[in-house]
Amino acid sequence: MSTDNTVPNLMQVQVQLEESMKERGTENYTRAVNNAKASGSENHTQYGNRLVSGLTKLLADKITEFKEESLSGRAGRKHAVTKFVGDGITSEQMAYITLKTIIAGISGGQKVNDLSVQIGMAMEDEIRLDGIRKQEKRVYKSIVEGTMKRGSQHYKHMYAVRRAEYFEDNWVTWSIKTRAYVGSKMIELVTLHLDLVDVVVVNGKKKSCLIYAKPSTVAWIEKYNMAGVRSPFEPMVVRPRDWTTPYDGGYITSNIKPFPLVKRITKKRLKALYETADMPKVYTAINALQHTEWQINGSVLDVLKTLWESGSELGGIPSKADYEEPLKPLDMETNVGAFKQWKRDASQAHRNHVEAISSRIAYSMTIDVAKRYSEFKRIFMPYQLDFRGRIYALPHLNPQGADFQKSLLRFSKGKPLGARGSIWLAIHGANVAGVDKVDFQTRYNWVEDNEAIILAIAADPYQNKEWCGSIGDVEIDKPWQFLAFCFEWAGFVAKGESFISHLPVALDGSCSGIQMFSAMLLDKKGGAAVNLLPADKPSDVYQEVADAVLIEVNQDILTGTEDSITPEGRFVAGTKTLATQWLSFGITRKTCKRPVMTLAYGSREYGFKEQLLSDTLSPAQKDMGDAFPFGEDGGYMAAGYLAKKIWEAVTVTLVAAVQAMEWIKEIAGVANKAEVSINWVAPSGFPVEQSYKNMMSIRVDTAINGRTNLQLEVPTDAIDYRRQRSAISPNFVHSIDGAAMTLTVVACKEQGVDSFAVIHDSFGTHAADTDTLFALVREVFVDMFTQNEVLDNFKKAVHDSITDEVLREELPDDLVKGDLDLEEVKFSMYCFA
Repeated sequence: MSTDNTVPNLMQVQVQLEESMKERGTENYTRAVNNAKASGSENHTQYGNRLVSGLTKLLADKITEFKEESLSGRAGRKHAVTKFVGDGITSEQMAYITLKTIIAGISGGQKVNDLSVQIGMAMEDEIRLDGIRKQEKRVYKSIVEGTMKRGSQHYKHMYAVRRAEYFEDNWVTWSIKTRAYVGSKMIELVTLHLDLVDVVVVNGKKKSCLIYAKPSTVAWIEKYNMAGVRSPFEPMVVRPRDWTTPYDGGYITSNIKPFPLVKRITKKRLKALYETADMPKVYTAINALQHTEWQINGSVLDVLKTLWESGSELGGIPSKADYEEPLKPLDMETNVGAFKQWKRDASQAHRNHVEAISSRIAYSMTIDVAKRYSEFKRIFMPYQLDFRGRIYALPHLNPQGADFQKSLLRFSKGKPLGARGSIWLAIHGANVAGVDKVDFQTRYNWVEDNEAIILAIAADPYQNKEWCGSIGDVEIDKPWQFLAFCFEWAGFVAKGESFISHLPVALDGSCSGIQMFSAMLLDKKGGAAVNLLPADKPSDVYQEVADAVLIEVNQDILTGTEDSITPEGRFVAGTKTLATQWLSFGITRKTCKRPVMTLAYGSREYGFKEQLLSDTLSPAQKDMGDAFPFGEDGGYMAAGYLAKKIWEAVTVTLVAAVQAMEWIKEIAGVANKAEVSINWVAPSGFPVEQSYKNMMSIRVDTAINGRTNLQLEVPTDAIDYRRQRSAISPNFVHSIDGAAMTLTVVACKEQGVDSFAVIHDSFGTHAADTDTLFALVREVFVDMFTQNEVLDNFKKAVHDSITDEVLREELPDDLVKGDLDLEEVKFSMYCFA
């Protein structure tokens, strides 16, 4: 990191970096567009999707008019078209197929004859498969799944035809002439009613008709492509521009498309909500984060880069191995069980492949950025807010990222550890190792007891791999951040309390959503479960729920239901069987963690089930193979069973939080009746507006082209009442934790803290400043709930937005509060730890 960050030099460097960011974004986008043009697949580009989705409804209406006219009795060629099409395909399907085929090659001249046949052939396939679907759904499903695995339209068609012939559907294949009739009529409707393409007659040795995009279409595509270029955001080598208005912060030059203070919001709402808003603390907090000086952790980068280039998979580095589909069983045509198992294995292997590709891209991008910025002594992160007031860093490599990304960043400013700082550094090391459910002294002792291993890792992480494995009975939770800690601890051991430390030390909330609701309602039981009350050791709400679940599951072993068969012949596992399976598999705090953690953000029994399937059962099935104990349904019934048990446990353990969420949803329901958006002001002064709009959408189901939900990106004026109600609880609590973070950063800045690593409910700074942060995060939390009646204020804001007095009376009564003394939070060691 040799580059000296002198202002004149670095300002010029920053301008050049922003130019190169734009160039990389343009190059990537242009390469994708050119590849799509070359392969005739522009319908898969962003502008292609936009054209298809935006024009399908209009063309479908014109096709319907044509059909109705054709059936009116007047003679003409169009009667032949209608006869072949019949009722086996909808107008929406016809419009979608037509547009998708035309737009696939819209940037070049396409022969009308060839295009007509392609459109007609695609419609024939659709109608033919619709007939198979009506006769035999299982075969139809198999054909559709097969076509989705074929890349080009040609191979989709060939596969579908071969499978249909094998099925012996007795289809009379359309002639080329019929296909051309059908397709040419669709092209005619497009040219008559859509301002999309022109048919041009070309005179050569042989006269031919070509379809070209209209000049207006070409201009629109070029304009859309320019707007679609997104520079891959990167760190900055000078301070980002301060936010003083909703429009003026972040990157320095116009090479990076300006972004507003609040993301994903219309210009009209940005101006109305934030241009005159009185929110100085919001600006102070986001600017303090942008002023934080970072640098690349060279020691970690060297290890990550070496392992990545060698093809290692240590520390969770994704495999570079090619995707291998499981071998098909030789008896799959006759052995239904073997065929089903192969399909499951193949599907899982494909998902693993897709995930691995995505992960490899993330690692590759991160390492590339880290290498380029490792030469700078100081780098900075531009930040932005969402509509709830949560603050997000923009660059791909940022301190809010994944474990390996966080480990690559450290504060540029260093501070001597001192006696207290060394203790906090040790506690941080234990936390990232996974020793974070015990008291602080035990965490510190764990680091001292394992100091020899920690120093060995720092000296040679390639030979001493415990950092990405286990130390004793502790499986390292965050290996890359733990490796960064090992390097830092080695520096402390070598130089003592005078060691200049750069590593961020974080204090994390305990299930922060529940903490917020417990504080709002002064709920002592819930507050104790999430460490709002002083205690000698931390409470563990996830383990508390897991223990309650285990009691109920063990009871089902004794008194649960037996297996059964439905009248339709479907097997249903009894609760005895499901309980036995889960006890064999194991129910731990980890099993229950995500459901409990997301409870405050709107997750319910169904959401718990989906989380169990994705987080626990699907990975287990991949790892365990034949030893997977949950039967042939992939654990579907087992997930539903345990989700119900977890839901029952949390509604008893965290009853007040559940009541508060239902109360908030009830208020949203009244706002829906009044047809008003929901607005409130967070304790930080940040105005929040929840106003989800219905989207104009049509669904087009096509077998060959895949099931497609065409949804226009422009919302209607109508409020999406269902989403308004379901989203209000998580959005409300997110606005409160966003305010807590904002106010905490402001308070720390006022006390001289100048470096921040924050992620919503995680607050980090230098080890030497952690005592200050430890005290202030608690004081801010208490003040926020004692000086603001957040639930009452929310209800009043909705009340004032409703003009109908009758509806105002429907707002629910205030919730009854408990007897939690919030002042005790200041003396809780583990509420943020």
